[in-house]
Amino acid sequence: MRLLIAGGGTGGHLFPAIAVGKEFAAADKRNKVLFVGTTRGLERKVVEKEGFDLEYIDVKPMVGKGAADKIKSLFTLPGALMQSLSILRRFKPDFVLGVGGYASGPVVLGAKMMLLRTGIQEQNIFPGITNKILGKIADNIFLAFKEAKTFFKKSKVFVTGNPVRKSLFDCNANDAYDFFMLDKDKFTIFVFGGSLGASSINKSFINNLAKLDAIKDNIQVIHQSGDSDYDFVKESYENSEIKSFVAPFIFNMKDAYCVADIIVCRAGATSISEIAALEKAAILVPYPFAAAGHQKKNAQALAAKGAAIMIEDKDLDEKLMDVLTDLYNNKDKLKKLRDNIGKTKKIDAAKEIVDVIVNRAAGKAGHV
Repeated sequence: MRLLIAGGGTGGHLFPAIAVGKEFAAADKRNKVLFVGTTRGLERKVVEKEGFDLEYIDVKPMVGKGAADKIKSLFTLPGALMQSLSILRRFKPDFVLGVGGYASGPVVLGAKMMLLRTGIQEQNIFPGITNKILGKIADNIFLAFKEAKTFFKKSKVFVTGNPVRKSLFDCNANDAYDFFMLDKDKFTIFVFGGSLGASSINKSFINNLAKLDAIKDNIQVIHQSGDSDYDFVKESYENSEIKSFVAPFIFNMKDAYCVADIIVCRAGATSISEIAALEKAAILVPYPFAAAGHQKKNAQALAAKGAAIMIEDKDLDEKLMDVLTDLYNNKDKLKKLRDNIGKTKKIDAAKEIVDVIVNRAAGKAGHV
């Protein structure tokens, strides 16, 4: 059986897709998986490292662009559709899954034109523009949150939760400490702003390092900076007395999660799903410009359950280091955060999605 997964761009779209791809490949050793994305997206760095084949289409984003750029993007769509049809004819998938991001649009549309079975996977409470459009033509819709059902035809919907990569659970703490060249007896803070970094988190954390002076000898930081802030973040730690590991992008997230005592990150659905699955304490900093404020709603929902601490972007300078210091000094608070977020986890999402895909792909085309 053959599965084609289209989309990506950011880790929020890509990592759940990888979890589905791994689950599908493990279901039967004869199964084949192909990813389709763009050279601009994170998939270019990650997919082949995860053991999957990857092909590209030439399409550009429209969301968040000016009128001139949107017109240019529109002109790429016919060519991207032709590229998608060519890939579909060559790979001959039994099922095509769009995971969001602008690369998924032409591929899923092409699959429908070829009368192939299709589905989309939506990671957020508020779907992105691509999935809103594709939801009208896709045969199956896999949702992370039941609240997203209002955007789609109910008969197509499966509420599965967000797929989490099984590789995240395969960690040896001693090896992880050695990889990052960190101390086993120090309190470890893991800072990341999503797969592309978050400049406001980077700058606030670095500019306020002095507020950690009282505990600096007993803490260490793993910091995923993104490309644009890497030099600034790296140099700042080198000039401080805080032990650190800094990288633009951390491929072995399982090791970073494994040794983290507290995580500081955005409140994207994929990051939250991974943190919950691993039962990690977290300070969530919602991206203030997320569509319909969905990251803030994610963080508020967890904070209300005592499952995470939320700090808004505008309050980072004032609150972040005080909260970190308090959690360092109060291990009971840390444990409560871990216990409470663990109650929200759902780790079988990838299997549920693959079960539906296999059943649909094995069925008769007439009922799709």
